[in-house]
Amino acid sequence: MGITDKPLKKEISKEIKQLIRDLGDEDESVRFNAVQSFGEVGKQAVEPLIEALLGDDWVVREGIAKALVKIGEYSVESLIKVLSHEDADVRRRAVWALSEIGDVRAVEPLIKALTDEDMDVRRYAVAALGNIQDPSVTDSLVLALNDEDVDVRRHAAWALGKIGDKKAVKPLIQVLGDVDGGVRRYAVSALGRIGDRGAVEPLISCLDDADTAVRLVTESVLGRIGDPRAIKPLIRSLRDKDRRIGMRAATALGRIGEPAIEHLIQLLGDENSVVRSRAAWELGRIGGSQVVEPLIRALKDEDWFVRLRAAESLGEIGDYRAIDPLKEALNDDNTTFQESVAWALREFGIPVYSYKAPLRLDFRSPIRIKSFWDYCFGSLFLVLGWMFLFTLWIMVSVNAVPEYFNLLILITAIIFFIATYFFVRKGERL
Repeated sequence: MGITDKPLKKEISKEIKQLIRDLGDEDESVRFNAVQSFGEVGKQAVEPLIEALLGDDWVVREGIAKALVKIGEYSVESLIKVLSHEDADVRRRAVWALSEIGDVRAVEPLIKALTDEDMDVRRYAVAALGNIQDPSVTDSLVLALNDEDVDVRRHAAWALGKIGDKKAVKPLIQVLGDVDGGVRRYAVSALGRIGDRGAVEPLISCLDDADTAVRLVTESVLGRIGDPRAIKPLIRSLRDKDRRIGMRAATALGRIGEPAIEHLIQLLGDENSVVRSRAAWELGRIGGSQVVEPLIRALKDEDWFVRLRAAESLGEIGDYRAIDPLKEALNDDNTTFQESVAWALREFGIPVYSYKAPLRLDFRSPIRIKSFWDYCFGSLFLVLGWMFLFTLWIMVSVNAVPEYFNLLILITAIIFFIATYFFVRKGERL
């Protein structure tokens, strides 16, 4: 017997009964609309939905849980009562709904759910406590780090990071030795969100983790924390065989900023061209007068991509000492490098029109891509402007507007002509 055929404790309107049926409809749009409608019905729909959740028709339970979430705070007390139901699936739906609602009234019942015999209930309970972000649950979530289920441990680490309580730092450091790479990864990320510098040394050891994903996250976290102790270990990671590891390490060094400048300048002389190019790029991101001369010297590097990164960085920094070296670099044989040099000079307000290399979009160079799209949008603006002027001219010709519009059209046309001239000249060398 379906749940909507059972007699309910209170008289329910035909509308609510039909909406509950719709929650199990094969058509996804019908189910979606039913959930939205329950949000409008509100509080009076809670009891029938809970009774339906406890019924035999498990097909509609997912929709019921979503409907209760849509109703929101009015559902909380009823969902808490359901947490003790004998059916594990019912408890899962209730915990999930409480997780989505995020009401603090559910904290204590959810803590109890952390010891539920069903691992899915425990997972949802951990996630729910993380979403509520109440620091009082930190100790309970720390215990969940030792759960037998790997997903519960992962969710516990994530939740502790989201709450951000520094009491969790030491337990999370211990979890860095978990047998599961996913748990280690979530623990690293959590430590990064908390941002306690006491975790730097343990995090540095994670740069040698067997799991590539753990190493990648660790590099990002060390960059975010910005502790100088991470500089030398990150420099070692620049030479990792995995290209992603090297790139992420370079980004981390850039985020650490000024303390990493001297080390990055030294890397401009590294025997590995990939390391040199990454160093040149990050020096441009950090900026400062002390990086200009080393980057100018890098314009003569034997590897064209190192020279390209140096030119783009000099353009970003905008120090006028770079102008003459950049002009000289226009004579380079590599046209892709010349494109970057031309762009850098234009950043100084120096037009470069004689350069005749064809347009190339190097997707490793976000600077040139941005210039390209700026030019496209600017071109569209000019085209629309000329169309507008042409329309005004037609209207004046047929006496559809006053004659003094002739003067307005003339002035606007002159402005657009000048703008178009300079814009086209700029586009020649984009």
